[in-house]
Amino acid sequence: MQPLLQLENQKPIPDAQQDLLRGSLSLRAAELVDFVLTSLAQSETVYTEGYVSEAVIRARYNPPSQYGDAGSVEALCTSLKMSNGSTTVEDFFEFMTDLRAEVESEAEFENLIRSSWGI
Repeated sequence: MQPLLQLENQKPIPDAQQDLLRGSLSLRAAELVDFVLTSLAQSETVYTEGYVSEAVIRARYNPPSQYGDAGSVEALCTSLKMSNGSTTVEDFFEFMTDLRAEVESEAEFENLIRSSWGI
């Protein structure tokens, strides 16, 4: 299956300072996020033209309880800049990049993503 987000074709982030502060995903983390997006696309047919529906996200996202309200599906949907019941692939990827900056290690990020998205 073709990756949903081509990293080499990503548009530059307008605010270069924000990118420096936030950092970027390692290749392994980017592949993991792409795998999540690919699995979301396969779960229902609501993924079209670069958007992921809120319904699919709500159906698949199940974070570990250790994150409390901050990890809730409501917090995720709020953070994903939902518009008309969906978010863009780019916003999803940006959210995951911000999340990775908050997590201490690559291994912890991978465990969080795998457990939250059931992969």
